[in-house]
Amino acid sequence: MNPALTDATRLARKRLVEEVRLATYLNHPNIARVHGLHETEAALHVIMESVSGRPHIVHGRLTPAASARS
Repeated sequence: MNPALTDATRLARKRLVEEVRLATYLNHPNIARVHGLHETEAALHVIMESVSGRPHIVHGRLTPAASARS
């Protein structure tokens, strides 16, 4: 880990690593699977399932009515 990181950054990084570890146990049709984490000096890369389909939010937030039609 980069020695220039602050304690707050180290804590946030540690929390993200733990959340990704826990997310690997989730298995539900409405949740993209998380396969793991690739860690480098510069960044953390979450390895997730690629999901086909259209994006739900293209420009801004969906209204409740538009969300119900999705």
